[in-house]
Amino acid sequence: MYCSDCGSKLKKCTTYHTSKKHGRYAVVSYSCNYYANHGKSVCTSHHIMRELIESLVLADIRARVKLVVEDEDTARQMYLQQKNSLYEKQSADNMKLLITAENHIKELDTIISRTYEERMLGRLPEELSTKMLEKYLAEHKELVTQVDEIKNRKQQFNKETHDVEMFIQRLKKYVDVQELTLEMCLELIEYIVVYERPEKYGAPRKIDIYYKFIDNHLVDGRNLYLPQNNVKINK
Repeated sequence: MYCSDCGSKLKKCTTYHTSKKHGRYAVVSYSCNYYANHGKSVCTSHHIMRELIESLVLADIRARVKLVVEDEDTARQMYLQQKNSLYEKQSADNMKLLITAENHIKELDTIISRTYEERMLGRLPEELSTKMLEKYLAEHKELVTQVDEIKNRKQQFNKETHDVEMFIQRLKKYVDVQELTLEMCLELIEYIVVYERPEKYGAPRKIDIYYKFIDNHLVDGRNLYLPQNNVKINK
C-alpha cells in the first residue's frame, strides 16, 4: 500500500488495548512511512484501520467476481478497454492492412530489381532511374515500417487478451469468498493507493486498487512516484 501524496509505502502499526470484555487485544492500522519518520512537515498520516481497508478491498473484489459470474463477456470487454487493447474489428482491419502492405512490398521489390536491371543494361537513363529508385525505396521503407507497427500491435493485442483471461480465471477462484486472505491479495492485487482521510466526518474514504494483469506493474516498489514506475493518479 502506498501514500497518495508522497508515494511512500504505508507502515503497519500495532497498538494494544485492554477491556473487561475482550481482555488484551491488538488493533492494527497503517500510516504513511514518510510521515512516521519525518513528521507532518513532509506529509500527513494517511492513517487507515486494517479492518476498513480489508473490507473495502474485499468489497471491490467481490463486485468484480460478481460481474464475471453474471456476465463474463461484459467483464472481459471492460478489462480489454481498460488496458487500451485493440478490439476484434481493429485486429481484423490491421490484418487487411498487413496483407495489403506485404503484397505491395513484394511488388516494389520486383519493380526496384527491374529498374536496376534496366539501368545496368543502358535502357534507362541514370538520372531518371535514380529518381525512380529513390521514390520506390522511400515507399518501400515506409511500408516496412508500417508492417512492423502492425505486427507489434498484433503481438500486444495477443498479450493484452492473455492477461485479461488470466485475471478472469483468478477471479473465478473466489466466487464464494467471505474474507480477505493473503493468498487472494498476492494473486490479484498489484498495489493499493490510500488517500488522506476526508475532513468531513463520515465522508467516503478513497482508495485506489490496482490489479495484476490489468493494471501497470511497478518497476520499482520503493516509492510509487519513482520515474520508472510512470504512475499517475487522480487526486
